[in-house]
Order: sequence, then C-alpha cells, then structure tokens
Amino acid sequence: MRIRLNRWKGAAAAAVFAIGLMAPATFGQDNPWVDTAEYELVVNGINKETNPQKKIQLLMQWKEKYPTSKFKTARLQAMLGTYQQLANAPKMKEVATEMTTEDASGVIGLIGYQTLNLLTFSMNDKSDAGLADAEKAGNGLLAILDKVAKPAQVADDAWAKEKSNNQVLGNRTLGWVAWQRKQYEQAEKYFTDVLKINPANGEVSSWMGTVILLQRKPEKQSAGLYHFTRAAVLEGAGALPEAARNQTKAYVEKTYTAFHGSKDGLDDMMAKAKADPFPAPGFEIESELAIKMKNREKLKADNPMLGRWLELKDTLKGAEGDTYFGQLKDTNAGGALKGKLISATPETKPKELTLSIADGITPDVTLKLDEALPGKAEPGTELEFEGTVLAYAKDPFNVTFDVDVAKVTGWPVQAKPAAKKAAAPAAKKAAPAAKKK
Repeated sequence: MRIRLNRWKGAAAAAVFAIGLMAPATFGQDNPWVDTAEYELVVNGINKETNPQKKIQLLMQWKEKYPTSKFKTARLQAMLGTYQQLANAPKMKEVATEMTTEDASGVIGLIGYQTLNLLTFSMNDKSDAGLADAEKAGNGLLAILDKVAKPAQVADDAWAKEKSNNQVLGNRTLGWVAWQRKQYEQAEKYFTDVLKINPANGEVSSWMGTVILLQRKPEKQSAGLYHFTRAAVLEGAGALPEAARNQTKAYVEKTYTAFHGSKDGLDDMMAKAKADPFPAPGFEIESELAIKMKNREKLKADNPMLGRWLELKDTLKGAEGDTYFGQLKDTNAGGALKGKLISATPETKPKELTLSIADGITPDVTLKLDEALPGKAEPGTELEFEGTVLAYAKDPFNVTFDVDVAKVTGWPVQAKPAAKKAAAPAAKKAAPAAKKK
C-alpha cells in the first residue's frame, strides 16, 4: 500500500529534527544530550543511515535506551517519516497518536493529527474501532488549530492558509465517518462546511450528492443531483480525475433524463453547477411525473398502473391514511405494479428490493421476497411484481409487500422457484378503492 500524506511544509516542522542534530558534542550542564553514546547513535548513526529498515531499528534502539531524551518529539517525527518510507500505515498511526499526546498544543501534535486524518482515507478502515479513531482524529485536528502558536519563521498568510486546509481536512474526515455510519444528514453538514471553505473540491461535491440522495427525501433529490453535477463539471485544481469525472457526468445525464423525462434544462444546470458549489434557494428539477401530473386524467389513461399507484399513495398520505391501510393490508393493492430498482439487499442473491414506482428515483416500495433472487441487477432495472401489502410509512413514504419471487419479472437472471408443497390457496381480500383526488 502506497501511503501519500500532504505533510505540513512549515519551516518549524521541517527544522525540528535538524536543530537537535546541530548541538555540540560537549556535555556540560546545558547540553541536551544525555551522554556521548546518545549523540553518536543519533548524529553518526541515525542521521547517516539511508536504509529505512535499518534506520527504524536505530530509532527504536534510541527510544529504548533514552526514553526521556530531550529530542523525543524530533525522534517521533523521524519515526513517522521512516515508517512512511516503509509504507507501514499501522505504525504511522501509532507514532502519530503518540505525537498528539506528547505535544497536545504544539506543532508536533498538529502534525500528528494531520497524519491521523490523512491515514483515515489511505487505510480506509470502516470497522467500529477504525471509525471511532477517525472521529477522534477529526475532532482533535479541529480543536488543536486554535491552540498551536504560529512559529515565528512562518508567514502570517501561510499560517492562515494552513489553518484553512486543516479545517477542510478535519470536516472531511468527520463527514466521511458520519457517511459510513449512515448518519447522512450529519455528513451533509460536515461536507457543507468543507465546500464553504474550499468550493473547488470535486470529491466532496460527489460525496455530498451521495449522502443527500441516501436520505431518500423527495424534496432533496434535486439538490443531490446538483452536487453530482458539480463534481462532473468542475475542472482544474480540486477536480475529480478525468475518468471519474466522465463516469459521474454519464451518471448525471442518465439520472436527470430518467427523472425529468428529457435532457431539457440539463445544460443550464451544468453551467450553474460549474459556477457555484451550492444550488440556489428553491432550486428544483421538475420530474417527468410532476409534468404529467399537470394532466392527471391523461396520465391515468396513458398508464393505468401508475395512475392507480398515485391514487393509492395520495390516500395513504392523507388524513385517512391509517384507516385506508386497515382495508389495504393483506391485499394485492389492486394487482401488478411496475417500478425501477433502487437497491437490493444484499446486492447479490437479494431477499429484499427497494423500488421507485412514482418517478424512478425516489424509493417508495420495499419487496420482502420469500427466497433469494439469483445473481444481481443494476439500479434502474425495471421490474414488475405482484404481492401482498404488509406495512406502510408516511414519511418517507413507503409500502412494504410480501412477494413470491415467481411473481417478479424483469430480473436479469430469471428465478427458478423451489417446488413447494401443495396447499389450499389463502383467499385474498380485494383491494379497497383509493379515494379519487
């Protein structure tokens, strides 16, 4: 694993170790060296060793023999750099953590927290312990920024820029942690803070789009797609690599067209996203469904299945929704329905599917399957099903169906239901008529 860290380049950080090595080899009252052996080990041993494996052995020897050396923080820096040469991330994390405790309010502690935040992404440890460490690193970095005194040899503007970069790094880490924990609204807040400081960050714009869409809130779908658009069109410093940018652009075009019904307005949204990292207040992409809903009677005539679903949805979301559901439960909701796949759990051989019937992008149906479907399907795959209504929720709206895989069509690899013992079919209730709006 190659470990790349954007190390702090301030003069103080670069000079700490070198200053110690310039100390004279005399041993009076004010000399920093414990004895001649320590001086020889560091100056003529560690300082001249170019093999990182041998160098780390000498550094460990120094630590064992002289644990309270006056050059302890300089030693930690040297160990960190040597472990980086060896691409040993766990040891880098161990040393960086020690730096944060050894110099809790100083430059060495700052470098330690920087390193821990950067290692969060290079190590990509999503375990509970790994996320807890990353959260501590992000909070620690943000907290230490107002404690560290500016080194005299560092210019004011350079120090201010470094502080800004660290604010971005800390919030980026905390947003990523919240994302992995499925705390999507919290992640959105951290990524917002990142983009306010550094608007030219294509990666975080794409992350922002992801966590917004994962909130499954219809009113936020347009904003989520806007941030993906920003990631797709941003160029220059901070932009995604070309391959990732092209992939994101293809996703935006496909999703926008599916949601809006055409590419009309897409170029305008791309231009706006290129100019501004955040959508304007009230920004909204009109869905194909919303356009068609302006003439609901024609919609119902053109697509009776969708019209029936929208009537059902309106009734369930209305004041008498609970009463209506009491009649709807254990029925087949009037017959087969058709929607687009949003997600499958698990992705391969799923036993649960999330679909969007209304607009193809906003989840509104969950299918609980009696057995796993074979293989996998890509999001956006159109599926038709018939099942029995089990439950519903108003916000976010969702209806759960119990479904026999034999009654799911459109899956790329057709299911082969296991033979079941013959049983007297249970009589299904007829679906109640939804109230017309």
